[in-house]
Amino acid sequence: MKKSILILSLVLFSFTVNAQDSAKTEKIKQLLELSGSGKMGIQVMDQMMNSFKSSYSTVKQEFWEEFRKEINPSDIENIILPIYETYYTEDDIDQMIAFYKSPIGKKNDSDNAVGYERIYDCGTELGKRNSHKSFS
Repeated sequence: MKKSILILSLVLFSFTVNAQDSAKTEKIKQLLELSGSGKMGIQVMDQMMNSFKSSYSTVKQEFWEEFRKEINPSDIENIILPIYETYYTEDDIDQMIAFYKSPIGKKNDSDNAVGYERIYDCGTELGKRNSHKSFS
């Protein structure tokens, strides 16, 4: 009897843990959507692909087009999700969701696309200048 109660308790505990994990996962998905992480990842990837195209000019345009079709924001979010599950508590996630729902969070989201593009361009320019110095 004690053994049965112990097994039942363990089973119920595992269901409770899974339900909590599921709730946290759903909150992380909401956070990633609110923060635009998937869309930003696509923008960064597009910029990187443009750099690769110029570096690998022998690669046919069809390759780049097919490669790009295969990736969407949810792919990037699915890669990010386990990282958030590992490093953030559910309370952390709740606070970040509250931030992205706030007026400053919404402003941050709308400004990020332009900001990251400019930062990427500046980084590319800095890399070009420094590589010329290194090879001179």
